[in-house]
Amino acid sequence: MKKLLTFLLLTILPVIILAQEKQSIVTLKNGTELKGTIKSIIPTDSLTIVISGIETSIKMSDVAKIEEAKETVLVPQRTISESIPQKERKEDIESFTAITNEGRFCFNVLSRSEKTVEITHNKNVAFTEENLIIPPTVEYKGNLYTVIAIGEEAFAKNKKIKTIDIPNTIISVGEEAFKSCTKLTRLTFSTGLKEIGEEAFEGCTKLMEVSFSPGIEKIGEKAFALCIKLSEVDLPEGLLRIEEQAFQACPLEKIDIPNTVTFIGRRAFFSANGFIGMQSKIKWLSIPESVVEIEKQAFCKFINLYGTALPSKCHIELLPSWLSEDDAKRIGISEDSYRDYKNKSN
Repeated sequence: MKKLLTFLLLTILPVIILAQEKQSIVTLKNGTELKGTIKSIIPTDSLTIVISGIETSIKMSDVAKIEEAKETVLVPQRTISESIPQKERKEDIESFTAITNEGRFCFNVLSRSEKTVEITHNKNVAFTEENLIIPPTVEYKGNLYTVIAIGEEAFAKNKKIKTIDIPNTIISVGEEAFKSCTKLTRLTFSTGLKEIGEEAFEGCTKLMEVSFSPGIEKIGEKAFALCIKLSEVDLPEGLLRIEEQAFQACPLEKIDIPNTVTFIGRRAFFSANGFIGMQSKIKWLSIPESVVEIEKQAFCKFINLYGTALPSKCHIELLPSWLSEDDAKRIGISEDSYRDYKNKSN
């Protein structure tokens, strides 16, 4: 009877959810909760859930519970940079400067009705403190506005900032927001952040510590490229995409990819030794079964790799360029298939 009830819950409930296109909560056995719309489900195999427009496949053996969300899930349908046309951002956007408990900042109004703003760059408003604490709210024209984004180039090339604390209200860090902040050493993200934009922290050459929180879904192209002292990164559950060159030339010693990631971009971890072109000294790499696409040279220049865990069902054409013959045998790839794979890689 218990087995029958379990089967019915895993078959009938998803059908109802699909028919009504409601938000669902999928709880994994490791405690991770994924919120989105279930697109398809095979009770004995896997389910596909759509989160922020991105499809993710999950093995049913990893699923502990499926339930309908009790309330509307607030997931931004577009990034902040997409929500305001570039022409409008440059010419028509309403901007203001305010002094908060955390310092003096310049803001762009994103929505008057929702009372949301982003911190923006203003050459006449330079942040000169060592410790940057992003304010969660700011008062403007007698109303309290929520700070939900750090805009493009907001603090780029700042030579003072050493640490950054980002509040739960922030959902997006824009392109080049902190690019070439060469004194930045520590970075703390709070729950709420969904996306880190392209080159957001590229060239932060003294950055050694990054603390992620669950909720981040996408790390953009070159987001942490050329952070030549960043040796430890604990990627959070919930992360879906690691884009091209995201951690290129970071001296990482251990990489654990969470089991929500489906895409790893070209040269994402290329030459993980702190310098482009040099061999990596990474000793442990784990890639979960959820990964279905690994672009070329994602893990190129790896040596001294003592432990390697690769997806058992990874297709030949998706395997990383550093795959050795021993690795191939260990995950069940025949010698003929391995030769074909190497020929395609060259």
